[in-house]
Amino acid sequence: MLAEAHGTIDPQFKASQGHAGIIDSPANIKLKEHDSFVALDEASGKEVVCTEWPFLGMRQDECPVTDTDKDGLPDAYELSIGLNPNDGSDAGKLTESGYSYLEVFVNGVADGTIDMSQYTKRNPVEPTIGFDAIVDPTIENENAASTPAQFKTIQAAVDASNGTADDPYLIFVKAGTYREHISITSPFTHITGQDKQDVVITDNKTIKERSG
Repeated sequence: MLAEAHGTIDPQFKASQGHAGIIDSPANIKLKEHDSFVALDEASGKEVVCTEWPFLGMRQDECPVTDTDKDGLPDAYELSIGLNPNDGSDAGKLTESGYSYLEVFVNGVADGTIDMSQYTKRNPVEPTIGFDAIVDPTIENENAASTPAQFKTIQAAVDASNGTADDPYLIFVKAGTYREHISITSPFTHITGQDKQDVVITDNKTIKERSG
């Protein structure tokens, strides 16, 4: 920024009008994570190097935290400790330690016991938030009563569908090969695969069986 003002580099920052070198406010200056500049410390009279730290922006592989109820707790974190990601009041509830769930989370992020990066990656560890049912061919025991429900086959998840026009039943299918014939009778059933290349559905019925 100072080098731009001295004319040693071409203008980089611009405002809404789009003219390089002309800004409306300091908000138009976007420092990068590695940017640094020298400033005078009035107390000591010495020059100090200032950097963009702590870096508060998002890196290329990061995304905003998913927080459905806007209570300050990531949805994936709430699910991992048994809270409801759709209930904004539970963040203020007290834990056995005497601190609220939000305080425990913030302190955990601050002292490093909670890794915040797992909630900000573009390919998060928990991609199934918001679904009514999860299909995973590797699970041993199905659980239709859990939230979300857990099924081994796509057909079992489809059979459990009770969706409506206002609230469709959302099914997330994890990577794997599914050898089954799928029959969907509910018009309000939505199926999403984890990846179009890694989710393979192979019909296990013959042409005669399917036509009959």
